Amino acid sequence: MADYTANLASLSKYRIGIGQETTAGSAVTPTVFSSLLLDENCDGHPNYEEVEAITGGFAQESQRRLITHNVADVAWSQLARPGEMNMLLQQALGNTTLDGSRDLSTLKPITVEVDRLHEVLTFAGVRIDELTISSRAQEAMRIDVNGVAMSFARGTSATSPSWNSDHVLRHGDLALTFGGSTYAVNEIEIKIANNIDREKRQNSVNRLAIPFGPRIVTARLVMDWNAQNKATFQDLVHSGVTAALSAVWTRNNMGLTIALPYLMLLGEQPQGKGRGLATWSVVGTAMASAIGEDDEISMTLDAT
Repeated sequence: MADYTANLASLSKYRIGIGQETTAGSAVTPTVFSSLLLDENCDGHPNYEEVEAITGGFAQESQRRLITHNVADVAWSQLARPGEMNMLLQQALGNTTLDGSRDLSTLKPITVEVDRLHEVLTFAGVRIDELTISSRAQEAMRIDVNGVAMSFARGTSATSPSWNSDHVLRHGDLALTFGGSTYAVNEIEIKIANNIDREKRQNSVNRLAIPFGPRIVTARLVMDWNAQNKATFQDLVHSGVTAALSAVWTRNNMGLTIALPYLMLLGEQPQGKGRGLATWSVVGTAMASAIGEDDEISMTLDAT
């Protein structure tokens, strides 16, 4: 009896590589690889529709199952090495300078190559719909990516990876200020949502374009429930006044800075469990300085 386990694929064998396209939708060879992949859920397949019809025979019957469109979506999670993040951050913000302004006519999409050991999927024309950066006490920083592609192709030959050697950023590397004061936090999560039109196919089975919608940037902080935190954050939640948040992760002269100059806190929730210390979760939305501006977020990346 054949050993079926010889054909099983472990996630440890999976690889994801990305490359910057010069022409939107034309796949390129990946140049950056996710060396510490946590999970992968990229999906490329045709979508079929069973057409109701009275047919005249077997040949005609077979034509009832039609491909209506191709599904081409990418999603994965990885630990954060600065040297692997630049293209992802550019795509999430919509520019090459990471200053928050959008210039999608200049910034072309990326190619995402997924090597699953027994098959290779290549997604072309990928735009990032949502990117979440999260950092929790005693853990490494995590990046969750969710995007859409113009098309996909299956193959068996993958690009040989070249791994980045930057140190993984940790929660212990974080320095956080809010409203000019420094705070200790148990957890921080910053989410960039581009609200992409995911069904822009028109008269094509593939996506012809991937237009961005309004960008929404949100932040969530979890901290200890104490008098100082309560006085500062609860007042802001109920006053509707914005304050600047700066989150800086630095390790070995490399790191990431995220600035939300006009963060408006919208809600707060004390949390208690058993006999442990009470914590407090506050959530907010990053605002722009004025209508029509794209300065609700900016980033600085120091990497090899």
